[in-house]
Amino acid sequence: MLIKASGASFGDMDYDDIIEVSLDGEVSSCEGGKPSRESETHLAIYRCRKDVSAIFHCHSPWSVVASLSFDAWPPVSLPLEMKIGSVPVVDFGEGHADRKAADHVTDLMIAKPELKAFVQRRQRFVLSFDRNHQGRTRRGAC
Repeated sequence: MLIKASGASFGDMDYDDIIEVSLDGEVSSCEGGKPSRESETHLAIYRCRKDVSAIFHCHSPWSVVASLSFDAWPPVSLPLEMKIGSVPVVDFGEGHADRKAADHVTDLMIAKPELKAFVQRRQRFVLSFDRNHQGRTRRGAC
């Protein structure tokens, strides 16, 4: 898995800020420091879902609204309904990037093997995952 280095800003990133981590959690390259603290939750998705090759993680204004307003984020357009469907809002407790949160993600992936995204209530972020993420980072994707 490739993930940004902890503390790296997306606006200022360069090649050295990308960390390679094996599915066992071993850091293969760490020129830019240690991996993001969200590594455990991302690894949980990759371990459970062999079909997933990309994860998009964002803290958008829409995820804040969704996390406070819904138990499931309803699809607001036909393409969203066809590609992703309803997006559950989940609560992993206080932590969002620790082993306990990763265990919650594993349980969620097992319970809903068709799931393509979720919103984490307390930390108010969206995780979307699929085989191909082309176009998902465009304006309005979150």
